[in-house]
Amino acid sequence: MTKGIVVDANIISSFIKEENGKKETIHFIITAIKNTYGFAINNIIEQEWRNTAGNEFFRYWFDDALIHEKISYVSETKKISKPEKKEIDQEYGFPIHGSRDIHYIICAINTEKKYICTNDIHFFDPKQKASDPSKQERTKRDRSGRFCKYLKSHFDITVGLPDHCSCDLKISNS
Repeated sequence: MTKGIVVDANIISSFIKEENGKKETIHFIITAIKNTYGFAINNIIEQEWRNTAGNEFFRYWFDDALIHEKISYVSETKKISKPEKKEIDQEYGFPIHGSRDIHYIICAINTEKKYICTNDIHFFDPKQKASDPSKQERTKRDRSGRFCKYLKSHFDITVGLPDHCSCDLKISNS
C-alpha cells in the first residue's frame, strides 16, 4: 500500500492561490499533510494538479515535494471492477466517462489511509451537481451524500472537505 493522502486538484489550486496571498486554512492543511502523511497521486492526478495550479510556484513546490519524497505515485494493485464502475456511474451518477475524477478513487483504494480531501460535490453526491448551492454545501459539510457513504462502506474511503481533513487526520494549524 502506498502512503499518502489523495488531494483533489481543486484543493491544490486553492493552496497555490493562498500561497500567493494571505495564508489561511488550506495552506495549513496542505502543509501539514505534506509534512506528515505526504500525497498519493498517479500520472492523471499529477496532470490535473498541473492543469489547475501549474504556475511557477506550483512547479517549485511539486518538484521540492518529489525530491523530499512527500509525493508518492500509487501502485494500482487494487482495481475497481466493471460492475463497481457501472454501479458508481448508474446508481450514484459519478462521472466515469470523460472525467478524470475516478482516478482519485483508484488512488485512494491503493493507499494506507484511504482518504480523499476535496471540495467537489461529485465525491459527496454527484446527483446534486445541479442542485441549490446551499444544499450542496450542507451535503458536503455534513457528509450526508449517498456517494461518500458508499465510498466509505464499499471501499473504506473517507471523503472530506479541508476542515474535515483537519479534524479526521488530527492536523493542527498552530
